[in-house]
Parts: sequence; structure tokens; C-alpha cells
Amino acid sequence: MSLLQLESNPFQYVGKRKVLRRKVHIYTDDECDRLVRSAKQFFLHSNWTPCVPWDLLIIVALCTGMRRGELLNTAWWNIDFDRQTIDVSPQKDIDQAWEWHIKDTDRRTLPLTEQVLLLLTKHYEQQPEGYPLHFRTSQTL
Repeated sequence: MSLLQLESNPFQYVGKRKVLRRKVHIYTDDECDRLVRSAKQFFLHSNWTPCVPWDLLIIVALCTGMRRGELLNTAWWNIDFDRQTIDVSPQKDIDQAWEWHIKDTDRRTLPLTEQVLLLLTKHYEQQPEGYPLHFRTSQTL
């Protein structure tokens, strides 16, 4: 019997199968309330001005399931207030932010609730004119 040796690995471009590493924890209503309350207290008592509104960040994360990087790289133009959606999309380099790409290139549009839209609108009205990013301040860049 003769053995053949392949010149290259025929499986070199086949990706590894994704395996769930740990059980996904689903927060209870009480845990969600405590997270938001703690973040709001931190925001209200923070000496760092202007501060990222952590309570709003957590509320949007809980409502949409967005990842941390997706939230922190969301700009106002990603939010469609009329359609009540938020678009998770890549970010090009601009003066106030750096280039950013979505994990797994999973671009998507997510629904927002009336309550979250109201909170986002209130936050938008407090931002400097023309400021593009809603979960960052000039100190976080």
C-alpha cells in the first residue's frame, strides 16, 4: 500500500464549529430593576461631568439585546424615531469616533419601545448641537 501526501490541507478554509461555552443568564425583572437603579444613582452622583448615562445605556441594552460595542458606537443617525427602530451598522472614522465593525458582520435593525424612545429623545435634547454619538461624551473618546 502506498501513501499519498497532500500538498495542502483540504480543510484549511473550513471554520470551526461554534460551541456554546456557558449557559446564557437571563436577568429577572428584579435584577433588571436593580441594574437600572444602581446605574441611575451612579449617574446622578458622578463627579465626572459630562457622564455617560449608564442607566439609559442599560435600558437600551435590555430592550434591544445590543452588545456593549454596538451601543457605544451607535450614533443619532442610527435611530429612526418615526419607525421606532435602531440600526446596528458599521462606523466609519469621523472626528468624534473611530472606525468600528460589527462582530460577525451582523448588521441589523432592532425595534424600540415607546418608553425607550422617550428616554432617548430626552437625552438627545440635552446633547450639544450636532453631537453625533449618544452614549459618549468628548471625555470618553
